[in-house]
Amino acid sequence: MNGRGRGITERLARSCAAHPRRTLLAWGVAVLAALALVASGGVIGALGITNASRRPVEARRCPGGQLAGAPEPAAQRTSVAQGT
Repeated sequence: MNGRGRGITERLARSCAAHPRRTLLAWGVAVLAALALVASGGVIGALGITNASRRPVEARRCPGGQLAGAPEPAAQRTSVAQGT
């Protein structure tokens, strides 16, 4: 058999069966690479993300709450400190 006519999954299965240590090593490398990516994402997130500045909104101006959607006067640029 020269490998022609067989699917990629069959060839991969035969190769893995012929070299089980290489297969386990490849899985270990893949898991370590995934862990490194997750860890680096956590470090970048911890160092690089800051809280956005938010303006205060009175609760009575948002009768539906945050689950109901945006309040009607969401387009207005008034602040609570001004009282308008």
